[in-house]
Amino acid sequence: MSLACSGGESPERSACESAVAKLAGCCSGIDQASLGCGDGSSGCGESGPFLSARASACIQAETCATLEAYSVCSRMSAVSKTPSGLRSRASIEEDACRPETERK
Repeated sequence: MSLACSGGESPERSACESAVAKLAGCCSGIDQASLGCGDGSSGCGESGPFLSARASACIQAETCATLEAYSVCSRMSAVSKTPSGLRSRASIEEDACRPETERK
């Protein structure tokens, strides 16, 4: 009997993967491979996507120029170089949604 560590595809994981692909296309310096979007359902130590559903939606809603202008690119580049255990989903969401928040 073998146990596999493969979680299914969740909506939050799909949204995270789309947002990471957008960041990689818009922003230089993004280490796409280090931005894990595992959903944690495998029971193999994954903590879930590093981007919340809201953070993913915020990134997807903006143009590349807006992501650059509001420093989302530089902040996400820094996150991509931070060990996953030291990342705060709340602060990542705040950074990802900065354009939306500052326009209010």
